[in-house]
Amino acid sequence: MDSVRKIVAWWRQPITRKDRWFAALCGAMGGLWIGLLTCMMIATGPVSLLIWGGSALSGAVVCAALGAVFPRLVGVLTFPLTLLGFGWG
Repeated sequence: MDSVRKIVAWWRQPITRKDRWFAALCGAMGGLWIGLLTCMMIATGPVSLLIWGGSALSGAVVCAALGAVFPRLVGVLTFPLTLLGFGWG
């Protein structure tokens, strides 16, 4: 129960500029993957690299903007996606 109280206390703290920057960074990195995975699911055939890059960039920009506006929510939801693509071994 102590961990739940810590999370509730963290959620109720005032949002700082550092929180907004961290959430925007997490949103941009997670949005990159969201954009790429969305393009992968929507595309029915071969797709040019320009479309891949555009969808990745648009996902990163949208999620970074959402991270700046809603820092706690976006930080919690997109933080696991920031770890995609990195090997541990």
